[in-house]
Amino acid sequence: MVTAYSAVFVNIKFTEVSAILITFSTFFVCWFVFLTANRARLGALVALWRSEKRSYLMVNIATLLSWMGMFSALKLVNAPVQTVVYMSIIPLVTVVLGGEWRRLSALTRLAVGVIGVLGMVVAYTHPSMADFAINRQFGGVLLALGAGACGAVFIVSSSALQKRHSLSTNDLICIRLPILLLFTGAISLPELVRVFSLEFVGKALFLSAVAVMVPVWMLQQSITKIGGVRTSVLIPLVPITALALEWREGVTVSFPALVAICLQCAAIMWTSLSLARARQAVAAAPTGTPAGAPTQASSTVPVTAQPVTEVGALKG
Repeated sequence: MVTAYSAVFVNIKFTEVSAILITFSTFFVCWFVFLTANRARLGALVALWRSEKRSYLMVNIATLLSWMGMFSALKLVNAPVQTVVYMSIIPLVTVVLGGEWRRLSALTRLAVGVIGVLGMVVAYTHPSMADFAINRQFGGVLLALGAGACGAVFIVSSSALQKRHSLSTNDLICIRLPILLLFTGAISLPELVRVFSLEFVGKALFLSAVAVMVPVWMLQQSITKIGGVRTSVLIPLVPITALALEWREGVTVSFPALVAICLQCAAIMWTSLSLARARQAVAAAPTGTPAGAPTQASSTVPVTAQPVTEVGALKG
């Protein structure tokens, strides 16, 4: 809900400001707040960077591309359209990149794919799409899809990094933003000098709190508590809730869109429950034994590392 509201706020209050400057100003405030709160851990995070340079880079680049794509899409299409496309593609990409696809049943795979397809149906049947030219619709949807895919990359990579080193939510927020801030700050500096005012600072502070700090913290908490894959499956409930509120306020919702929303909710719930059951089955299995495999009281064959790797991956 917070993310959906922030998308609308960007659409209305930052019409004359570039997506790059919006990204830099909001995330700079967020980073400063979390660095201050996590200052006792900064030395350990710098030391960790020496052994996890590739993971740090992956997390940072995925963050940069995801948020830049999201704010750029908002300049081309309406906020509800951008949000539903952006968040509906995340489960499919996360399941594939997280190594879960081959472990899922055929029905659960279908449900994951349906979430993304129905998100596109809801987006293209939204009444606001009639206000934009075809090329603008295509550009906005394409940017939102790319941003969502990058968001999925971040979920998978940050979840793996968190499990390897038992990182906290604050740790992950501190390490994911440096490249984004360097890139956006260097490009937006001339524009920042031009538009800087108390009004701009006030809007940036508000947007940072609502659009960045709260959802970023809650996302990282969810990844830590229930795993990256299951978190990604639940994410599309955000735009569905926002669309329901729009409907309540009198925005027209077509019958195909209503059917698509209902089916998407069903697919989300089915996939989430399937992942939860699979996770419980793995947790209940004897150590070193894949879920569903028969156990042996004695065996001369040493247990390989592969089942343990699968257990760890499934928890993400």
